[in-house]
Amino acid sequence: MLVGFGGCKLRILRKYLRPYASEDVALVVPETQWVLFSTARYTAFARLMLDVLKHEGWEDRPVVVHGLCNPVSIAVSVGLSLAKRRPETYGFFRERLTGVVFDSAPGVVLPTCGLQVWSAFREALTGK
Repeated sequence: MLVGFGGCKLRILRKYLRPYASEDVALVVPETQWVLFSTARYTAFARLMLDVLKHEGWEDRPVVVHGLCNPVSIAVSVGLSLAKRRPETYGFFRERLTGVVFDSAPGVVLPTCGLQVWSAFREALTGK
């Protein structure tokens, strides 16, 4: 799954699709700058990502998320939490997620933010 940044044009995503040319790719492009410190927006976007995967038939296939903006890391961790809380609907995401590429870096490095995201991933994947 290739997740673009807010307002990203499909023509811009073409260069990011090249490494995946021999694979099927589900695309998700937020319409605008979509999440700025809003739990409700992160949750809605995580649900959108998971619903796109379900709609495109990815429940039985390996999933790699390639995010082109920083908020994707939080949306993926929220998606993992949703998968844990609602396994009948989103459990496939937790079972099939095989990799995540964060193709963006914050303007100011905040180690605590990275630790929070990693902690959320670890908890969602291992239950610890």
